[in-house]
Amino acid sequence: MSLSFLDSHGAYNSLRSLRPGHWAVLATTLATGAAWFLTIVISGLYSAIEVPSHTLVNFTRIGGFPDPRTIAGAKVDIEETQEVAGILTSEYILQYNFSFPRWSYDELAFAKLSMDNTSNKAGVNGTYVDIRVPALRAAPVCHFLNATDLNANLTHYVSGKIVSYQLRVNTTTLPCPGNNTGYSGLTNVFTVNTLEDGPFGYSVESECHSNSGLTGSSHYTETYIWGHVKSTSVKSIMGLNCIQYAETVDVMTRFKLPDMDIDESHPPVPDESSAKLAPDLYTPLPEWWALNTNGEYPTLDGFFYLLIAGRYAIASENLKDPAKNETVIKAIKHQHKLIQAQQFNNYTRSTSNDSIEHAPLLGNITDTNRVRLMQDATSTRILEALLGTMLLLGILGTVILNTDHVLPKNPCSIASVASLLAESSLLDQFVQGLWDPNDKSLRQTFAGRQFYLGWWEHGPSYGTENGRVFTIDHVSAGKEI
Repeated sequence: MSLSFLDSHGAYNSLRSLRPGHWAVLATTLATGAAWFLTIVISGLYSAIEVPSHTLVNFTRIGGFPDPRTIAGAKVDIEETQEVAGILTSEYILQYNFSFPRWSYDELAFAKLSMDNTSNKAGVNGTYVDIRVPALRAAPVCHFLNATDLNANLTHYVSGKIVSYQLRVNTTTLPCPGNNTGYSGLTNVFTVNTLEDGPFGYSVESECHSNSGLTGSSHYTETYIWGHVKSTSVKSIMGLNCIQYAETVDVMTRFKLPDMDIDESHPPVPDESSAKLAPDLYTPLPEWWALNTNGEYPTLDGFFYLLIAGRYAIASENLKDPAKNETVIKAIKHQHKLIQAQQFNNYTRSTSNDSIEHAPLLGNITDTNRVRLMQDATSTRILEALLGTMLLLGILGTVILNTDHVLPKNPCSIASVASLLAESSLLDQFVQGLWDPNDKSLRQTFAGRQFYLGWWEHGPSYGTENGRVFTIDHVSAGKEI
């Protein structure tokens, strides 16, 4: 009589329905409870994402990298301002972490490009293009020199009151293309007034050697000497002798449009299988003397100062340790190529006047400005699980519901509700409780009784057909009906 599932929270009703075994109530309550989570799940069902679109557009290569000496009016004097300008640009990149100038990146100098269809330029803001671009890079051919090859000689001499220290080594000027032999001789590495213990490093430049003598070749020899001095003596010394060449290579590059700036989050990737030596291409003079040492290391020239203090610095201790030769050589080659790329970008390109007609280059323009709704897979699976659970619980509640307990009359009618008490002994019991001299409560009046709704056999004395009535009545607890 006191059980009601209409005056409690769903979670509490679920617990209450377990003990008396009202499984239909439990199933339907859980089904409606699962619906509470639908709003939470649906809130994360869709998200706005960028959906890229792709368009193929032709680009035209502008200019190239021919030998500037073959162009009328081009200057190739060693004091050429633009040669040095490329070296100074590299210094800003290495020492001050400047970004790479347009049409260059790391060791590469790219051919300039222009979009063919100018009508497309208005709609490419915020887009990028992936394109295979021809590029130029340095390809030095180098030989390692050990202490025996160099035969170092560190001496000191006095001029007036000034003491100077001079380091000289044996080096070989490498042969120019088409020649078989180089030129060997003593080379002055450094001359300093104060010789401090620690690492040293210097670069020495010269033209390649021709059988007819030193000439104005397009290839230069660069010798890198490094090691360790202590107590005015050479403890270790190594060297790298390189002759300069250039090579062309195709590079997969991503440019931001419309300015054609390289996207540094997607660095260019050279196709090494396309690399091709350009033996006749002019390579600018490696004038490393233009690099600033900042005066911090008197036994390091500008090139080696940037090698241990620049953007891609290696530890200065590597210069002292012969076991670290591979690390030093790798760093030297990378820095050499980076500086040379800026010389190609500043000098070789600017003195060229390429009139060759190049085939168009096909670029894939990606537009990331389109936004679409995307259905989240995780939220979708959770939503499907919730809806499936609600469906199963609803079916279960319907199947196990005992329809015998369903009222045959409309409970909203007062007469219908009153008829459920007609011919019931419940009212007699209730009246007896009201007039009980001991003033018992309703709970005491019906203590130990169980109440049922259904058909009851009361016999013909009640005046009903066959003595059966549909009413609410009660029996003693435990009594079968």
